[in-house]
Amino acid sequence: MKRIVTSSIIVVLLFVVTCQTRADMYDQLLGTGSGEIEINGAWFYNSDPGSTGTGNIQPFLRIQKNGIEQGYNTDYRAAKKDDNEYPEMIDPWTQSLLLSNVPTVDIEGTLYREFLLDLNQNNSAEGRYISLDALEIYQADAGNLTGHSTSGLGTLVYELGLDDDEEANWIILDATLNSGSGGGDMFAYIPDSLFGVHDYVYLYSMFGVHNAANATFEEWAVRITETPSEIVPTPAPGAILLGMLGFAIAGVKLRKYA
Repeated sequence: MKRIVTSSIIVVLLFVVTCQTRADMYDQLLGTGSGEIEINGAWFYNSDPGSTGTGNIQPFLRIQKNGIEQGYNTDYRAAKKDDNEYPEMIDPWTQSLLLSNVPTVDIEGTLYREFLLDLNQNNSAEGRYISLDALEIYQADAGNLTGHSTSGLGTLVYELGLDDDEEANWIILDATLNSGSGGGDMFAYIPDSLFGVHDYVYLYSMFGVHNAANATFEEWAVRITETPSEIVPTPAPGAILLGMLGFAIAGVKLRKYA
């Protein structure tokens, strides 16, 4: 049986409409009213519009390609852009990332490393959705590594991974949560205990397998302003219902992409 887990901040009437309009894409659409989900020990949250914005974040990976797009942060550059492993990685915002520059936050007494995802999609009813189909985080002692397809990025720290039926987890995101670039759409919280002594962090992601990329770049960043010392797992709905309407995170059966 297909396993689908979604998370949305939404009022009851609009939730029913969403179920009807997207029934062709899912067997069911479940709203928990929380805007958060846990996958393999990591937490994924709707971003808080007031906590991000251009000037408050440091991008380290941008990728742009219609359809399926993928890439990872690194200082490595091939002589010709098209000779890079994934040419859709955009200069100069794709660069190395030090673990010391990744903020830590406390969620119910456990420390996590915080990564911010900013999305760009068109605003149509279906086009605003994009799928995050792979997320892998590595550590290494150098910042200019390449060769993700041959496991050349160091030690694997975290990945979305497989469900109980050995099928890949993936995430559906709504790019209209925050308007414009730089505002952020999702926080990924990876347990700090998974990280070792290596100085550099590599984040690889793939988008668009289920819901295609259709606009400008997707961007990963870290906040450079002070990070909250503690995060309450369930956001208060009153102040963020409108800004986060329609957010959905899902894990479903699909053969994992190499």
